[in-house]
Amino acid sequence: SFPFSRSPDAARVRRARTEYAQRSLEIKDAEEDAGTAVHEAAIRIRARRDRLEMASRLVDLAQKKLDVQRDKYKSGLATLPDVVRFQRDLDTATSNELRARVDVLTARSDLLAARGDLHEILKVRVK
Repeated sequence: SFPFSRSPDAARVRRARTEYAQRSLEIKDAEEDAGTAVHEAAIRIRARRDRLEMASRLVDLAQKKLDVQRDKYKSGLATLPDVVRFQRDLDTATSNELRARVDVLTARSDLLAARGDLHEILKVRVK
């Protein structure tokens, strides 16, 4: 025989189990999302550090090229427009290096925010 109505307590227990399972899945999703965000932020910061290193090398190279061009100018082997062009190249490389530094700092902040400890590093307290 099958009863026409089930116990309200049994229905509440099933509902509680269903909600518990749903909340558990939501927690797992949140953990996976946080892990993915930290992983992606770490990849971005590594790439931006590599770009910064390359930009620093380009600044050194541009400075050396400018120094050689100045020596040529002093010797009479180069013209002033050549020196100005190499100075402009150095200015561009320096500007790119500065942008790369800002990108690294931004990526570091993003990583700390994804990890959840940005406020601790910056010593921010909420009262």
